[in-house]
Amino acid sequence: MEATPSGPVRKWSVTLLDWLIWRPLTWCTRQVYRLTRWLLSPQTWFRFFRWLRFSSISLRRWLLIALLVMLILPGIVAGIFAIGVTVLDPYQEPESVQMVRSDVNRWLDPAWQQQLTTQAARDQTEAVLYEGDKVIFQTSHDPLPPALENGTLLSIAPEGTNRSAVVTTTGQIHGDRYWPVLVSYFIALGLTFAGIALFFGRSVVKPLAATSDAASDVAGGNLDISLPSSRVREVRELNAAFEGMAVELKESLEHEAKLEDERKQFISAIVHDLRTPLFALRGSFEAIETGVANTPEKRTYYFQLARERADALDRLITDLFEFTRLEYLAQEPERAPLEFGELVKRVAGALQPRAAEQGSTILLDIRADPCEISADSHMLTRAIDNLIDNAIRYSGPNSTIWIEVLSTSESFIWSVSDDGPGIPAEDLPNVFTPLFRGESSRNRKTGGAGLGLTIARNIFLAHGGTLTARNRTPHGAMFIGSLPCSHR
Repeated sequence: MEATPSGPVRKWSVTLLDWLIWRPLTWCTRQVYRLTRWLLSPQTWFRFFRWLRFSSISLRRWLLIALLVMLILPGIVAGIFAIGVTVLDPYQEPESVQMVRSDVNRWLDPAWQQQLTTQAARDQTEAVLYEGDKVIFQTSHDPLPPALENGTLLSIAPEGTNRSAVVTTTGQIHGDRYWPVLVSYFIALGLTFAGIALFFGRSVVKPLAATSDAASDVAGGNLDISLPSSRVREVRELNAAFEGMAVELKESLEHEAKLEDERKQFISAIVHDLRTPLFALRGSFEAIETGVANTPEKRTYYFQLARERADALDRLITDLFEFTRLEYLAQEPERAPLEFGELVKRVAGALQPRAAEQGSTILLDIRADPCEISADSHMLTRAIDNLIDNAIRYSGPNSTIWIEVLSTSESFIWSVSDDGPGIPAEDLPNVFTPLFRGESSRNRKTGGAGLGLTIARNIFLAHGGTLTARNRTPHGAMFIGSLPCSHR
């Protein structure tokens, strides 16, 4: 007696079959169902078309999408039409075939045979009726071919009788229902091609044509251009780059024109400021030479006037040289460790006698920790001297100039303020502009050539600091500067 497989062995084989076949098959079926449901979801197609509308895709991907749309969309439309024709206009057998199937008992009736012949002619069919192997009637006298090139050959054998029939059709009854499917395919293909052509015309051809016209405008000097947007990434980036180039070129030309105007104004102002002390020098020397200064007192006066004009000319040339070095030659400071508070104290002490000449007082408040900065002492001396000298000159007689120096963990902060009339509000934004003077006479007794504040600000910027100006309350001007401390 043979042994049969035990229970555990059979259970193991069923488990193996379950894991190797049924579980993977179930999982694949579930995933295919989920994928099909996702593809047929209207929300999926809505998101897809929204992505196509608002996304910027490369030209290569757009061409791939266009190719897929041309291949798939007309087929989908034709398929929908085919389904509609099949559902709405189902195939029905010709009436002559129905007569043969339903009227078996009347096959020998001459009247019925005449009706069948007439109906077969309408249906474009031919029928041969048999009783056993004997032909009892046929609608046409021509023999039936064994096989048809077009149409179908139907064999009818009613149950419970020895009669049979053979009916042939030309194929028109089957095929004429589906001509709208072919027409719909070519219509959908044409509309798809027109839509793709319209899309690429708007997204590629039109923007590129606009770019070509804009290039002609730029070549003609018109830099105010506006290019249409595009959903094609390369075209969009090209138009954005071209617009950016036009904007930068326009800004560059405007900046160049502005610099040219400033250069002309600069040269005109310098010529004026150089000519004024030269005329004064020549007038003093002519007065001495022609004998106008015929007394020792007059000669002393004209010599003193000539010395003042020579000093003014020397100061102007020094300012021009310093401004040129900082503004155009971009000279870097020669840095060395120094104590900023001591430097401010030394410069203020040197200007104290000049302030005393007009009855003004310089008050120092230096609360800086012993923090060194790495800076050019000569350049900073020039900047601080310009700011304090500016405060003495514009604050008027019997005024007070306050100088404060504070320090933080990262920088020195210092200020120069006075109790004079202050800076007019309309002049405040321009106090650091080269050659700008608040008063329009350019009288050197009240001010220089308008380069001192510009030089001071450029020196602070060259050291990585800042210099700003504002008015005090209730009156007076204040200049606030900062310099970074050197890290030890």
